[in-house]
Amino acid sequence: MSSTQVDRSYRVTHSYPGVLYILPSDDGEKARLARQHQLYKTLFGGRIIFFVIPFPPNSEVLDIGTGSATWLTDCRSLLPEYVQFYGIDIELKLFPAYAVNPPNTHFSVASATTLPSYWTSKFNLVNQRLLILALIKTEW
Repeated sequence: MSSTQVDRSYRVTHSYPGVLYILPSDDGEKARLARQHQLYKTLFGGRIIFFVIPFPPNSEVLDIGTGSATWLTDCRSLLPEYVQFYGIDIELKLFPAYAVNPPNTHFSVASATTLPSYWTSKFNLVNQRLLILALIKTEW
């Protein structure tokens, strides 16, 4: 019989009140989210936007549950510099470092279930994916 070592290190989790999200919010999670994004991008033939969408000046893109902002950063590389990008998540620790964000990119701590009412019809493109472990049945 062989013995197996068990990693008993603790992972950092979110601190957003009232949320039951079970995945961690640390560097290991940032790396996992980046790998996950690359996997989906590969599966979809390199596409991260699936429809032709016009992006006139003053366009805005929202990424709900942005995590480490891998999708948002990738999207930003595809669209004109005048497009404004917003990423929200329940955890600040996963966002890219402030120093590396261009002026058209904004991050804030917020829940997907309590978006401001003035955001209705505000964005040209909204991305929300892979929140199965973040929301309970009644929040869908």
